[in-house]
Parts: sequence; C-alpha cells; structure tokens
Amino acid sequence: MSRKIVINHNQLTLPFGKTVSLEYEDGRKAFWFLALVSVLSLAVYFYGINATAHNVSFREESERKVAELNVTLATLEFQYIALRNEVTLDTAREFGLAEIRKPLFIARDRSATLSFNTEAK
Repeated sequence: MSRKIVINHNQLTLPFGKTVSLEYEDGRKAFWFLALVSVLSLAVYFYGINATAHNVSFREESERKVAELNVTLATLEFQYIALRNEVTLDTAREFGLAEIRKPLFIARDRSATLSFNTEAK
C-alpha cells in the first residue's frame, strides 16, 4: 500500500500573511552588525587575557613580598627571644622597675559592684 503525498503550492510558506524577503541593504546591515559583534568580542577576549596575565603577575609579586616579610618577621622574633633571655633583675632595676613585695590579687566575688573602690566616703 503506497500513500500518495500531495504538496500544495503554499504549503512551504510561513503562515504570517505576507512573504518577507531579505534585500541587499538588509544583508549589508547584517554583515556589519556581525562584523562589529566579532570585533567587540575579540576586544573583550584580549582584554580578559591581558587582565589575567596582569593579575597572575601581581599575585606572584605579592607572594614574593609575603615570603620576604615572613623571613624578616622570623628574624625579628629570634632577636626578641634573644633580648628577652638577656633581661635580668639588674637590667630591670636600671630601667626603674622594682620588685613588688606584696602583690595585689583580685578575687572573684559575687558582689554587685563594678569597681574596686567599695569604701563609703
């Protein structure tokens, strides 16, 4: 059983009521529009590549500076430890510090006052 296919003359046109055709001027506008979009896309692409390279360079420079600062910090910490170990009672007395015979300790109690001076005047 074979089926017969009938093709009407208007069967392949779009149902918009009128036929639309591209003219030469429309083709030129479309070409220049696509050319402009392509050039702008290339410009954005090259800007992105440039920004990425700049940021990678900046990050490497920052990491190098951080490494140098870590070395400097470690050196200063060792100097601090060495100086701290050299401090004696005589050195402290030279700077005007004195040993306290009766130290003041603060005890935690349940009073409702907010200051150490609780004496009535």
